[in-house]
Amino acid sequence: MVIDDLDNENLYEIELNHPKHRLMAPGPTMVPERVKMAMLRSIRHHRSQYFAGLLEQVRDGLREIFRTDGDILIFTSSGTGMLEAAVQNFFSEGDRVLVVNTGHFGDRWVRICQAYGLTVRVLEVEWGRAVNPKLIEQRLSEEVGREIKGVFVTHTETSTGIENDIEEIGKIVRETDALFLVDTVSGLATSRYQMDEWGVDVSLSASQKGLMCPPGLGFAAVSEKAWMANRRATLPRFYFDLASAKDGMADFKTPWTPAISIIYGVHEAIKMILSEGLENVWERHNKLAMAMRAGITAMNLTLFSINHAPNVTVVNCPDGVTSKELRGKILERFGIYLADGQGRLKDRVFRIGHMGYVDKLDVIATLGALEVVLKDFGHIFDEGAGLREALDVIRG
Repeated sequence: MVIDDLDNENLYEIELNHPKHRLMAPGPTMVPERVKMAMLRSIRHHRSQYFAGLLEQVRDGLREIFRTDGDILIFTSSGTGMLEAAVQNFFSEGDRVLVVNTGHFGDRWVRICQAYGLTVRVLEVEWGRAVNPKLIEQRLSEEVGREIKGVFVTHTETSTGIENDIEEIGKIVRETDALFLVDTVSGLATSRYQMDEWGVDVSLSASQKGLMCPPGLGFAAVSEKAWMANRRATLPRFYFDLASAKDGMADFKTPWTPAISIIYGVHEAIKMILSEGLENVWERHNKLAMAMRAGITAMNLTLFSINHAPNVTVVNCPDGVTSKELRGKILERFGIYLADGQGRLKDRVFRIGHMGYVDKLDVIATLGALEVVLKDFGHIFDEGAGLREALDVIRG
């Protein structure tokens, strides 16, 4: 028997047998039927002319979504694999780097850099708040004479529900020789992101969030400044050798056997995103986020974060109720999966993802289910207020 993370062996059967399962977590996210059907196509050989043409279209589409003219590299990998690849390919042992830590995934940047022997300077930010770009400017000025080779930032931090101001940080970093590396695994195609205009040198993302596909593909978008650093970097690499991947993409080949079916899915998802229009996709995510937060606060619940990301809402658990209990009831009764807190926030908050294929009906269903379950737990609020407030936003 497979056990759900809520530690109730019955929930596996509940999940399988519920009429509709809504995956309202901040990744992986729900997959559109169009994408599912695309992934069912016959497998073509990854060295065939057909697949090279498909890969070219995926490359071009991802350039539009990253908003870059730079290289796009595709690996069969998680997002974390791409973060590790960024450290391996652009730095040498002992290099001094600045990591902005705004949550669980900022912690991950720190641990990867330390694992490869970099000299890590950490700018710790209170969880639930975005970094003030001026603090980065201050830290960089304090390191004059001790060259900082890279600045690492998380775009949207789904563990805490915040969004960092990548545009303003880019203005600061571009005045230095440091590389600017951004984890936009959850931010890509959910929140405004303009790699070239904002001066980002290395952008990392993955298939399972805003790109509306199953987990399995990682993406790196790389600037010319980063390639210059790559030529000097000496850390060992093999599978994640980005220079080899760049050479392969000249003929639209991946260095290793890729997850062919997921590339089919990403190809279809890109068509959906660009057909809707990237600006419209960003605006849709903003509106869903506003509706969700209006509904949450109307239910006498409090939000954990201050500087909100448009793709996830992190909510403090009501008094006397744990995240595990609340999420378990919602899954059991309504087939809606919400995520627990991560790291130090485990069982203190619950996280609602509204990214990718999530629409206004999913938001309404989630808020309605939450109202019912909160009443069961004895939480006091104006019944129906959450839905009314959310609908006001959606209609506005």
